[in-house]
Amino acid sequence: MLLDDIAAFASYRYGDTPAILWRDRSTSFKEQYQRVQALRRATASLGVPGDRVGILSENRPEYAECYYGIPGAGRILTLLNYRLSPEELAKIMAHADIRVLICEQNQFERVAPFLAGLANLEVVVRLGDGSGGDIDYESFLSLGDDEQLTTPSPDDPAWLVYTSGTTGTPKGVLVTHRNIITALSGWLVEIGATTGELQLLPFPMCHIAGIGVPGYCMRGCTSVLNSSFDAPQLLSLVGGLGVAGTALAPTMIRMLLRASEGDSRPLSSLRLIQYGSAPMPADLLASAIDAMPDSDFATGFGMTELAGNVLWLSGADHRRALEDREGLLRSVGRPMIFADLRLVDDEMREVGVDEVGELVVRGDQVSPGYFRDPDRTQEAWRGGWFHTGDLMRRDADGYFYIVERKKDIIITGGENVYPRDVEVALEAHPGVQEVAVIGIPDPVWIEQVSAVIVVKEDMSLTEGELIEYCQSRLSGFKRPRRIFFVNELPKTVSGKVQKHELRRIVAEEP
Repeated sequence: MLLDDIAAFASYRYGDTPAILWRDRSTSFKEQYQRVQALRRATASLGVPGDRVGILSENRPEYAECYYGIPGAGRILTLLNYRLSPEELAKIMAHADIRVLICEQNQFERVAPFLAGLANLEVVVRLGDGSGGDIDYESFLSLGDDEQLTTPSPDDPAWLVYTSGTTGTPKGVLVTHRNIITALSGWLVEIGATTGELQLLPFPMCHIAGIGVPGYCMRGCTSVLNSSFDAPQLLSLVGGLGVAGTALAPTMIRMLLRASEGDSRPLSSLRLIQYGSAPMPADLLASAIDAMPDSDFATGFGMTELAGNVLWLSGADHRRALEDREGLLRSVGRPMIFADLRLVDDEMREVGVDEVGELVVRGDQVSPGYFRDPDRTQEAWRGGWFHTGDLMRRDADGYFYIVERKKDIIITGGENVYPRDVEVALEAHPGVQEVAVIGIPDPVWIEQVSAVIVVKEDMSLTEGELIEYCQSRLSGFKRPRRIFFVNELPKTVSGKVQKHELRRIVAEEP
């Protein structure tokens, strides 16, 4: 099965049901497939199979058409993060060596000065009104014919997704048709989506979370798109349309609760709220559950390299946690169907219950590797398994718990400190809104445990107060030696804290 087969199936089965709602525009499953086929023909008229076609845009219906139509023509859809600077985008486009760029007008104005430096760029297709590019999207759809079409293999790359860059160096992850469809199949088993439901996507479609759109297409759900995340607008959409489900990062949930101003009635239609991309503070989850008692909450663990999630903590798991097992709320769940995974030590020996090991994964949803990066591909895919770099433990009931990113472990005085342990302790302070813990160089202890704090509005905190707060809550070697205060934590488009940026910020402090 190929990605454009999803659009074909949905057209046949769901026909005139809306596939996409965006602003005042509705696109049916039938209309969407017709446009996907036109895009497939137009794309096939340029270049050769395997060429990269970039898309630089906020969320809109044409983005979904590109999900299916570009890979259907045997080309690789390259998802470009519009939140990056023009210089960063230019580097990624050069690395991907894109042949065609589909670009929203407002994004074109940002990157236009850099396009001349892209050696093999042939055509810039404009999305929206304006004068940028070589041809507008609607005219582009009229190009090509069936004679130029070829059929790709399920194991051909469909998307090229550049990682968010928490390490400072984005990697281009190749994701095949088979990877995406396998990941979607397992995910749909877990969420129990019902045909005809409205599902809101506030995440940028340039993120792997956009995979939800083809998933809902498979199930006959209507995807409601926001151009970008805006809490008041999201609140209005949910209440006005009767949205049944959405996916949010913890920061988004906090902003949504603030926007509701204590009145959760506009959120009453929500059946399922999926959250992820960053650790969820316990107090925030409790507040969300209190505000929306009739909604199920679910989370999991996934990566771009895995085309989605491989672990899942269901709504039933959350209810069980609230009844008699609160600690379960810190879990990222149990293995999903089709996910073959292990926790192993540095010698690839599987670790026991409650022992810490690195999560490794293999199977049909695992990416074949990084684009034009053989060294990092060989390192991450060694021994037939993808090495996630995430340290976890598994309890006796098979639930997995993230301990830390392997590269973020702090070694101080010969002791290993997992930053998440320190973050959980500090999150419990009533004045702390967000926290990230990092190691900074120390001439004696090699590394020094340091915390970067965002204080809640209308509250004040001091470094000494927080260090004293940790005295009875953390072992001596785990306690932060320095506390830094910032207005906000630097984050990726998916809501993950960029710890390399924090280290740079902290290094500039006196």
